[in-house]
Amino acid sequence: MCGIVGYVAKQSAALRERLPSALRLLDHRGPDDFGTEMFQSACWEAGLGATRLAIVDLSAAGHMPMKVPDGSCGIVFNGEVYNTTVLRERLVARGKRFRSKTDTEVVLHGLTVDGPAFLDEIDGMYALAFWDGREDGNLLLARDRFGEKPLFITELPSGDIVFGSELRPVLHLLGQTPEIDIFALQHIVQWGYPPSNQSVFRGIQKLRPGHWRQYGSTRASGRLGELSSTPQIDEVRTVREASKMVWGALEQSVQERMIADVPVGVFLSGGIDSAAVAAIAARALPGGTRLNTYTVGYPGSEFSELDGAQRVAAHLGTRHHPIPLGESHLRAMPFIAAALGEPVGDPAALPTYFLSVAARSSSIVLLTGEGSDEVLFGYPRYVLHDVADSIARGNRLSQLFAHLPVRQFAKLRDAGLSVAEREQRWKGRGTDLFGFGPTPVRDGDSAFAPMANGSPEEAARYARRDDVRRWMPESVLARVDRMTMAASIEARAPFLANGVVRLGANLRDSTLRRFPYGKIALRTALSSVYGIPKAWGMKRPFAVPIIDWLSGPLVEIRDDTFFRGRLAQRGWFGAAALQGVGEAVLARDQSYAHLAWTLVVVELWARAYLDAEWPESPAPPMSSLSLR
Repeated sequence: MCGIVGYVAKQSAALRERLPSALRLLDHRGPDDFGTEMFQSACWEAGLGATRLAIVDLSAAGHMPMKVPDGSCGIVFNGEVYNTTVLRERLVARGKRFRSKTDTEVVLHGLTVDGPAFLDEIDGMYALAFWDGREDGNLLLARDRFGEKPLFITELPSGDIVFGSELRPVLHLLGQTPEIDIFALQHIVQWGYPPSNQSVFRGIQKLRPGHWRQYGSTRASGRLGELSSTPQIDEVRTVREASKMVWGALEQSVQERMIADVPVGVFLSGGIDSAAVAAIAARALPGGTRLNTYTVGYPGSEFSELDGAQRVAAHLGTRHHPIPLGESHLRAMPFIAAALGEPVGDPAALPTYFLSVAARSSSIVLLTGEGSDEVLFGYPRYVLHDVADSIARGNRLSQLFAHLPVRQFAKLRDAGLSVAEREQRWKGRGTDLFGFGPTPVRDGDSAFAPMANGSPEEAARYARRDDVRRWMPESVLARVDRMTMAASIEARAPFLANGVVRLGANLRDSTLRRFPYGKIALRTALSSVYGIPKAWGMKRPFAVPIIDWLSGPLVEIRDDTFFRGRLAQRGWFGAAALQGVGEAVLARDQSYAHLAWTLVVVELWARAYLDAEWPESPAPPMSSLSLR
């Protein structure tokens, strides 16, 4: 895992001068090594910089930027490739020689011989910049299929390109702070996260997940191919058959993601996803070796997952590390908001950061359960879409659910709406107070489109496709990446392996979800590991006590944001609307909790990025690198 930053330019003196100091802003993403390199062609200069968190092959052979022997091609790479062994063997058969055991060198040689087509061969997470100077000079920028690793890009009026893993080094290379993109800010308030292709700063874009762009002498762009079905998948008819395939693919994924030359642990929440990962990981270790597991929670709170995770850890016999959080941890919120890079209204960012800080003393790599809900239809919302579709078709039995005194079933009164309109109501935040109206759900590129089974108009698959395209990379994976990297931890998501995703995308719906359950293939497999009560318990989201926080330890920032005018003075939102949200918090109206939290994060983020009030890290740095 690493941080990357760089440029390709014709007039590059200022960019070249700023590159080393821009790289220093990524020390947390790679505390073990760093370097910069300049590459020249007849018309272009590329400056590449990388910091390194050494995971596989800890030697100096993994230093970046990494070049081929004749120096004509070079790469900086942030991420991990899990099928490295297979890819290396193929390249060796084609005459390539290797000086290291790193995945970076495999990708370097693969792109050298196959160009962007090699990206489809990778099972892993990455953001990369590859310089090819063999002709007139081209820079390839690429991002993994699901957006586990970030990549920001901006094009200057001169045609020069600047890129980076985070916004802060990109802004440093630019030497200025662009204007705020108001549409992006409205999207953040409406949905809780930024758009998938545009940053909060005007003119700075994000490379979409699963896409690549080429700059320099030859401009081009493209996207990864779909994970299409196979005859074996098409033959599956029963949940039990699907369960065996899903569990087998997950076992292979976990085992591949445990390959490291540093300690590997598991983030164990109270849910079945991380419990599945932990069960496989614990069994994969050699005899006598105990798996390290970590859980963060709030002692005595209804939101805490400490007790449930402790029971799972005891069942598996792991070396478990509970990490209790208290009010004192909330003092880190200014740093959390800044470290997110963009305003992301996911309150789980704070516990994720402190879990990572605590785990750093005994594990450098953490496996997580992220991606399972999207890949295997885990969110209850998907099943509600099935019932809503049934109601819209006139099914009287389904219509009864809309009138039951269950909070989630109240959403079924929207059955007559289109799926896009339902998603707007069910996922969007109540922003009528602000007068800018809802930002629409737009269909577009996705790792799950088109679907092999089921019409693309079918509601649950439409909803999942939108989650994969927007929610997962810009909220879930962004939060995990920024918070683990802020503590110099690498997070790996076994459920996002190509093999697991291929199954989730192409197995029949009846083997993946059935009212009232999602993830039924995974639950069936887990029944033999943990028993039926654990495997078939209803999904409980990872939650935090937002209203309690904003009514107690964060009261000062709450009042600054909603009542004292500091956020209103920025000109983005009306003072009356902000006060209305604040009054809802005072009234302990839970329906406004996430909107209020998002606005607090926006204000704290603005102080760091616009007011130059960059907060101190609440944890000591992992290294004290000096430029060389």
